[in-house]
Amino acid sequence: MSRNYDNWERLVAATLDRQKLRDLALASSADTSFTSSVPPCFDSSFTFKFRSSSRNHVSGMPYFRSAIRLADDAVRVCENPTSFKPQCSQIKIKALKVAQLLRQAMLADHELYDRPARRVMESTETVLKRAISLVLRCRGLKRVFTAIAPSSFPNISSLLEHSIANIRWLLSDGQYHGVPPIAADEPVLCDIWVLIAILHTGSAEDRSNAVASLLSLAHQSDVYRKLIVEEGGGVEPFLRLVLEGTPKSQANAVMVITLLGKEHRWVIDDMVSTAFVSILREAPLIKLQGTVAWAVSELAEILVDYERYNFVHLLSHLAFKTLPEDRKVYLARATRSDSSGDERGASMSCNCDQTLEMSDLATDDYIKVMATRALWRLAIANMWNCRIITESKALTCFAFFLEKGPKEARYNSAMALTEITAEAEQNTELRRLAFKLNLPAYKAVVYQLLKVIDHAESANLIPCVKILGNLARTFKATETARMITSLVKLLDAKEATVVKEVCVALAKFVCSDNKLRWYHSKAIVDAGGENLLVRLVRGGTQTAAVRRSALTLLCHVASNLMCDEAVVLTTLRWALKQASLVQFDDVDRRLPGMMLH
Repeated sequence: MSRNYDNWERLVAATLDRQKLRDLALASSADTSFTSSVPPCFDSSFTFKFRSSSRNHVSGMPYFRSAIRLADDAVRVCENPTSFKPQCSQIKIKALKVAQLLRQAMLADHELYDRPARRVMESTETVLKRAISLVLRCRGLKRVFTAIAPSSFPNISSLLEHSIANIRWLLSDGQYHGVPPIAADEPVLCDIWVLIAILHTGSAEDRSNAVASLLSLAHQSDVYRKLIVEEGGGVEPFLRLVLEGTPKSQANAVMVITLLGKEHRWVIDDMVSTAFVSILREAPLIKLQGTVAWAVSELAEILVDYERYNFVHLLSHLAFKTLPEDRKVYLARATRSDSSGDERGASMSCNCDQTLEMSDLATDDYIKVMATRALWRLAIANMWNCRIITESKALTCFAFFLEKGPKEARYNSAMALTEITAEAEQNTELRRLAFKLNLPAYKAVVYQLLKVIDHAESANLIPCVKILGNLARTFKATETARMITSLVKLLDAKEATVVKEVCVALAKFVCSDNKLRWYHSKAIVDAGGENLLVRLVRGGTQTAAVRRSALTLLCHVASNLMCDEAVVLTTLRWALKQASLVQFDDVDRRLPGMMLH
């Protein structure tokens, strides 16, 4: 009995001792003294000294000291094991090596790169904690109280070797050649570390090559983009390059920021907006301004929160730069209202000439495409930006690009006008201020829209049809004959999508919200639209969407004119019996009951 009691007492004592050592290993006290000798670091001509932020410097950081304490604790617990003594001795040797290297890194005379150092320290701490836990299990009285797998010691020994290799890689005097074990499963991580370090400390040529490589990685995978954001601490190194680099590296840095910002919105802040504005205002090369315009178009949903930076004004001015001189002079004469406006317009023209002297035709087209694309994206569902666009010279630019711009600029201009007029349709104040037929810019836009619709072959046909529909309430009765005639001709088009959009646009001319609906309905009938609509409603080859749109338009016209033609009334009565036509349109409320019975 006494023997069992003695064994129990010794077991309790061993358990308490084990818990005491565990608490010691995990202690977070900062009063650890470092007395080991540290060999001097090697000199190097290329070290990572960061100027932007102290967070990139890791010397003396708490997590660095924490790893050293854990290494010392691992050495201490390996001193008196009761079992697996040879294996614990090997762990002790490697833990001593880890502690020595950590102290050497702690007192290194060059700054260590923060991100890999942080990752290495976290990995090393994890390995040391596992080693301490394993050795503590070997300090029990008998092995019957411990369950240790045979592979535990080789695994821990291998992990400690990896930690030693990782720390040696950190201490490679700023050169960071090769792939450390911590990045063995993800070699590109090591490449990203090196490239970002070069952005901070390399020469102008090295930084240009590094940002080009990072741009290539950012294009390849969202995983790489995430790594670049995490390891670079956001877009700060790229912003510095945007403001200080060569033109090529500036453009690449802008594209990297854009690709990163699309998936990680938090990196786009006031600093990014300020850098973009600085380039749009002052960049000596207009092609770089085009790259920033592309960036604004890609980040439009995010930059809406930074309207105070006046991106719309700057982009409108950028598009204006690409107009021919005769169009600039015409616009200036048409829009000047006072002498201050004259001086402002003259100074702008001077700046434009100086800038465009440095560009060729391809660059000019690139600017047109990117500026119109950015204005289009900024106008989407944003009444304030739409108003700013209409108050600038952008409407005249859109009209010119619809006629003579590159293919993509024509499409972007049409889509921008679609968004602006859609907002104007819902906002009476914007419609009255911006879309008056006595304004030269508005006249030019309507003229170009009619030219596109008359040709009926442009890829921008549907946007132009939508624009006229959105502007239906801005036209006078005497001014709509031509545009309604042009739209009615499209009712005979082959493309179902075109026919449907034409019906929707014409319905806005004759709906109950339009005060001139009677005049517009008569213009549709005079242009032969009545018979075309009857044919569309009864046409078995047309899609259900086209037939419903045509029926809605026919109901409006018949109701406005109190039509009593037999063919129209017969068609309407027939349509009432077709479930596929009336399930979305309450025809009974559109026509007087006496016309249907």
